[in-house]
Amino acid sequence: MHKGQFLKDLAKRTNTTTKAATHFVDNFMAAVVDALAHGGKLILTGFGSFHVRERKARTGRHPRTGAKMHIPAKKTTVFKPGVSLRHAAEGKKHAAPKKKHVAKAAAHGAAKGKAPAGKAPAGKITPAKHAAPAAKHKAAPAKAKKK
Repeated sequence: MHKGQFLKDLAKRTNTTTKAATHFVDNFMAAVVDALAHGGKLILTGFGSFHVRERKARTGRHPRTGAKMHIPAKKTTVFKPGVSLRHAAEGKKHAAPKKKHVAKAAAHGAAKGKAPAGKAPAGKITPAKHAAPAAKHKAAPAKAKKK
């Protein structure tokens, strides 16, 4: 999809004009550039994150002649897709986020000295974990060769 197609789709989804969608996308891209220029990092939860990464100076080879050449250090922009975006690209449905109240309840119980739900208190041994070991099988006797 090209920018023009994207702008038409965005205008249709937001029930606005293509001109308004263009204005929005241009301002969005300018905001991303400013955020990376000043902070070096932009996180859009669920979508992904943009980072500025420094690449070290290294020695490379000229593609045509094969001669060694120095490649100077530089900064580059990196995008790391979020879980939702990765699942969409793979054609998977995004799993629902975990409920926060369950985590809070576990943390609250741990603060009072109680074990989280589903786990046995430390030191208590459950019978299922210490079942009798399986009996070892004896090897079958070797067959005698016939003459």
